[in-house]
This record gives sequence, structure tokens and C-alpha cells, in this order.
Amino acid sequence: MIIEGVIYGKTANGFYVSDSELGKIYVTHQTAANVGDKVKITGVYGITDNMPRIKNVSNVVVTATNQTLPTPEEMTVEQVMALSHTAKTGSYGRYVTVVATIEAGTVNTYLKSDLDNSLIFSSITDLSLIESSKGKRVSIPVILHEYNSQDLVWRVTFAGASGDIVLTPISFASLVTKAMEHINSAVPANIYGALVLPSKHPVISYLSYSWSVAENPYLSITEGLVTVNTDSVDHSITLTVTITNGEETATRTVTIISKAIVQREVGEFVTNKPTMNDSAVILHGVIVAFTRNQSLSLRSIILKDMTTAHTMSVDFAEAGENQILHTSSIFKNLKLGDEVSVRGLFRTTTRQTIYNVNNLDVLSSDNPVSHDKANAYVLNSKE
Repeated sequence: MIIEGVIYGKTANGFYVSDSELGKIYVTHQTAANVGDKVKITGVYGITDNMPRIKNVSNVVVTATNQTLPTPEEMTVEQVMALSHTAKTGSYGRYVTVVATIEAGTVNTYLKSDLDNSLIFSSITDLSLIESSKGKRVSIPVILHEYNSQDLVWRVTFAGASGDIVLTPISFASLVTKAMEHINSAVPANIYGALVLPSKHPVISYLSYSWSVAENPYLSITEGLVTVNTDSVDHSITLTVTITNGEETATRTVTIISKAIVQREVGEFVTNKPTMNDSAVILHGVIVAFTRNQSLSLRSIILKDMTTAHTMSVDFAEAGENQILHTSSIFKNLKLGDEVSVRGLFRTTTRQTIYNVNNLDVLSSDNPVSHDKANAYVLNSKE
């Protein structure tokens, strides 16, 4: 087949040509023709992984020079992501300008939006052209090259010159606003003996935080690590965070409540769990079951609130310091129907449970044990 169009992007092993708004395609062929040249191409049309292209090129003839180039459309990364990867026109070869931060990963270099979505630079992009812009928020023209159906991400080509990349920084005031939005979502209003403070923004990598607190008996910060001394009374504590983008700084305050560590019913706890991992808890309930893992290295009790019917597992390991083990007489003496109070840490990651139990008191025994069999989940088969 023979097509004619204007070259609007060129790479080491091919070029992009356009003859209309929707008529854009990649040509797999090295040519001496330049960007802006109108060329007549003889080759074979093909589709590989949904991507249309011209290959097996036998001839490229320049029919005109200094032609008007298509103007890149201004689009967001999110708008690009929403484009159809199965459409034969309107996506592949599309020439767009996006505003994003150029990031370098271990495998790929990519464009990350302010909303944490990414476009990956294609393997045919000359990365030396964008080297000086890495880590910076820029406006950059790119061409949609191919779609990775495994990663569900568009790969784009930068086929321009370094001068086409325009720094587009966010104002520091806007950065501070974004930082505080992140901090307020990451730092809980109430803590229970544990607190991990964020050190940087999860998306804007150059936006970092440092923390301090006035001297007090309940919470201290040393080199970013927080130590919380538990108490049976609530304490209001004001933290100071310094936000910086590497050039400017701003200081803000965050007030949290270091909550009293007191005994809570299972039902109350389940409906108002701590959000911070390894929070200290004292839980009260009746043992209604014993469980164990496949390797027998972990054994658990199931505590139930006999009023609300809420349950929570409490894990006892076979090894570890400063905790009650399932090999101990304290654990072995427990029975169904025991009313207990346990003190330990609440794990929010993976399976939520109480673990690292350091204190257990049996308050009464032989309490009735019941299960809601009417609403139990029914397995289709034992397999």
C-alpha cells in the first residue's frame, strides 16, 4: 500500500506520519527524511497487539518540506488513560501535551500525574532528551505509541527536543495544601499507644516532612521515630510539621489525642477500631473458640461480646519475647466459656487480630457459649 503524510515525530527506528486529525500512524522504518517533511511511503499495513502500524517499508519519497505540523492536544494523564486501546483511530499515534512529573523507576521512566496515575515512556524514546527534567513537574508533548494490556498502561514516545519540555511547577502554597491534605488523612485524630508519621508525600516525591513536639511525658519524636507512653487518661498533644520542597519551607501544627488505654468490650472495639498498626488495646470478652494455623506455630482464641455478638481473634505465638505464648500454662489453662481481659497490640495489616499479648486475666469461667448457626455461612461441600 502507499500512504502520504507529514512526519511529526521521529525516533531511532521509525517515525510518525499524519494526514488528518485522526489519520496518524507509526512507521517502522529508518529514514533520512526530517520532521516537517511530507513523505510518500510504500509498505505493508499491520496490527500488532491492537497497534496499527506501517511495516516492511520498501520506499520513502519526500514530496514536500517545511510542512505545518499537527498541534498537540492538551490532555491530562487521566484522559489519556481513558482512551480506547482497541480503536484503530483516535488513540495510537495521538499527539498530546500532558502536565506531569518525570519519574525514573528501576525498570521504566514514566510520567506521573498529580493524582498518582502514570504513562510509561516507550523503549524507543531517547531518554537522554529528558534526563535533565527527571524529578520535575513539566508540560511535555508526547505521542501515544502502544498499550500494554498486562500493565493496563499507555506507553508514550517523546520525539521532540529538550526545549519542548517546559517546567510547570506547582506553587509552594498549593504544595503545602496538598501536603496537609495527605497529613490529615494519614495521621489519625486519636492514637492508642502507637503512631507512625509520614515523611513525604506519596505522589509528589520532592515534598517531604519533618516532625517535632514540645517536651511532654506522653509522646516524643527522635529522628522521626515516635514513642508513645500509654496512660489511662486522654491527652491532647500538638505536633509541629515542617514541609519542604527542597527550596521553600512552611510550618504547620497537627493536634491529636493520645487516648486512654482502658478495657473495651469486643463490640465497642470492632465498631471503633484504631487505624494505626500496633495500637495498644485491652479487650474484654468470652472465649467461644480455639483455632490454630496449619503449621501449629500460631494458636488463637476467639473472643465474643455476648451482648452484640461481635468477635475478635487473639493470637498466641510459640516464640517471642515479652508476650504470652501458646506453650505457656496461662494459655493452656484457658477454657471455652472463660471471661477474659487481654492486653496486646492490634494488627491492622493482613488479617486483623490482637497479638503480642502481654497480659491476660481470667475474670470468670463456665459462661454459656453460643454461636449464630442460623446465619452461619454454609459451605457447598467439605472440599
